[in-house]
Amino acid sequence: MYAGTKIRTASIAVIASTLLTVTACSAGIDGSAVPQSANIDLNKLDFGNYPTRLIHRFGNAGDQREGAQVESKRIANYVADPFDIDARLKTLFQPSGIVRDASAVSFYTAGGTLPGTDKLAKPASDHNLIGGYSVVRGDTTKNPSLTVRNTVLRFPDDVSARSASTELEQAHTEWVTESHFEWVKGDLTPLQLEKYPEAKSHWTPGEHPTMDSWQAHGPYVVYVSAEAKNDDIPTVSSIITKAFDIEFPLLDVSTPTPADKIASIPLDPDLLRGRTLPFAANEQFSINLDAVYEPRGVLHLSPDVERDRKEYEKTGTDKVSLSNGTVYRTRDKNGAQTLQTMTVRDFSDDYKPIQSPPEMADAQCQERKLAKLQAGTLPPDPESRFVCSLTYDRYFAFVRSAQQQDVYQKAAAQYALLVNSQ
Repeated sequence: MYAGTKIRTASIAVIASTLLTVTACSAGIDGSAVPQSANIDLNKLDFGNYPTRLIHRFGNAGDQREGAQVESKRIANYVADPFDIDARLKTLFQPSGIVRDASAVSFYTAGGTLPGTDKLAKPASDHNLIGGYSVVRGDTTKNPSLTVRNTVLRFPDDVSARSASTELEQAHTEWVTESHFEWVKGDLTPLQLEKYPEAKSHWTPGEHPTMDSWQAHGPYVVYVSAEAKNDDIPTVSSIITKAFDIEFPLLDVSTPTPADKIASIPLDPDLLRGRTLPFAANEQFSINLDAVYEPRGVLHLSPDVERDRKEYEKTGTDKVSLSNGTVYRTRDKNGAQTLQTMTVRDFSDDYKPIQSPPEMADAQCQERKLAKLQAGTLPPDPESRFVCSLTYDRYFAFVRSAQQQDVYQKAAAQYALLVNSQ
């Protein structure tokens, strides 16, 4: 709700690190990637203090909190992106990401931090929310005429989900009514979707005219919020109907982890996290990272979902691991090299090529162009000043850092991890 004010203000700076982790920033000298050489001598590489062998520390979650976060990231793979609902919705806004607890439900429902949102968290807490995922996009970067948020919440069972759906809508109605927001002009109007009469929906008039709708589907609650500047109720009603049309079949093919098995959910069944350069134990990072996503899930973090989806499909990318390094598992060696070539093309305007790491002549390293930093075209994220990309077998990987020597060491360690994990 109220995507116009709360979401746009956070859209670029907050997610800079995440986006530059998801979108492999790489640029070759001539705009093309170079296939990785098979004769790199690992003994000659400088890894610094970074690990270079398959990390076997990933077993099962071990507790409910970590298990719920993994389940939430799994759910991301079955959440319809707003771009799928309406092709005009290309601009990623904030807040977007996993719903790790009941307080996050209020944050995503309100579209940010607003007074009195504890009321929005209570139904989720009362019905033992497990987790979920939320993503929001608009039709333009500034002053969007249409903004849509799609959120999927996971509860222990169907009964809990149905009760939570009703109570979440009631809590939202009470919160808006009691808060007396200056941008709300008039009373909330209950609405009914013709195709989904059981959905709990209402319209909020004012500066940010919004329709909010909640519908239980199995152990899930799907919450869709659509803001339209032209007070067009029929349009947003059709958009929310389409959102349900797309979302429910996705959930039907999803296999929810049994509620009593959340704490024992595997953390790295594909051993892809173990192949990815990890964060240090004391290093802070986005809760959406340190995870493995399927294409649909990772595309929720993409600033260009249309382009990236085509590239994943062309290269057969089926898993993406996000951590201190980023590793894409593609169809084969050609897929990995093709994905590198395409990311080189996509980002060469913003980065200039620099020398490759010692003994890694085929790795492609770049530094962000100073002119872009001064103009504010890219977010001033110091950790993305230098990037290096590489391929090994079916894997494409890249790393980033604020320091050139550090990014070289990360690239060497990431390459060694892939080699030593075969």
